[in-house]
Amino acid sequence: MIDLQPLFDLRNRLASARADVDTLVAQAASSRVQYQGSRTLFADDRNISQKSLQAARSAMQGDEAKLQSARIALSGLDGAMRQQFGTALADAAAAPDSKLFQRLLSGQSVVLRVTLPSGFGATPPDHIAIDAPGGNSIPTRRLSASPLADPAMQGIAWFYVADAALPANLRMSAQVPTSSQTLSGLLIPERSVVWYGGQTWAYVRTAPERFARRYVPAGNERNQDLIVTSGFHAGDQVVTQGAQLLLSEELKPQGIATACKDPPECDD
Repeated sequence: MIDLQPLFDLRNRLASARADVDTLVAQAASSRVQYQGSRTLFADDRNISQKSLQAARSAMQGDEAKLQSARIALSGLDGAMRQQFGTALADAAAAPDSKLFQRLLSGQSVVLRVTLPSGFGATPPDHIAIDAPGGNSIPTRRLSASPLADPAMQGIAWFYVADAALPANLRMSAQVPTSSQTLSGLLIPERSVVWYGGQTWAYVRTAPERFARRYVPAGNERNQDLIVTSGFHAGDQVVTQGAQLLLSEELKPQGIATACKDPPECDD
């Protein structure tokens, strides 16, 4: 959640700068007319003095210089706003009747900077959801790319707006769909998964007294369960209780004869 107070301050300064430009445009036009009139009188048998003509020229040039300076200041403020808040927010701040800006100003809406992985794609989803405090899921819509990245996170930052009243600088998780295509797969319960060799596995019953261990690729989690798209088939009997015991039995050394029931006690 970003703090929008700098945006509001820049917007006020931008409005003041625009008013200054409008005033100086009128002032420069008036001084130009006065100079042109003075020049006409001077050319018409010197009906005014050369000193008066020079004063009119100086006034016109001074007003034009002030107007140019005001326009540069206005352009600088507009650029600063776009560099910090992106195109969509800058356009909303510049529009007198922007409903988006009015909602932001009144606190009815907030802007979030969402950082996505670099390999996510050129264009993120138009809509995502965020996990708000209290467990609520709040829908958001995309505004524009964020010119500034989050220094605490690596990736590409985008601005999203949510119609909710939330405090600034709050960090939340976003629910971002990774594809518009439907993913078909099977859900492996968390209690069925065992770890061996740094990888995740699950057992499937292949006969009344026989089981086979199958690899479960991590990465497609739903809560604590795993979704698999290969290696398993609909109807497979996945072991949900005793999977760790099956792993222990599988890894127990086979074919070692002992003279007693407890091999450690047979040590010399």
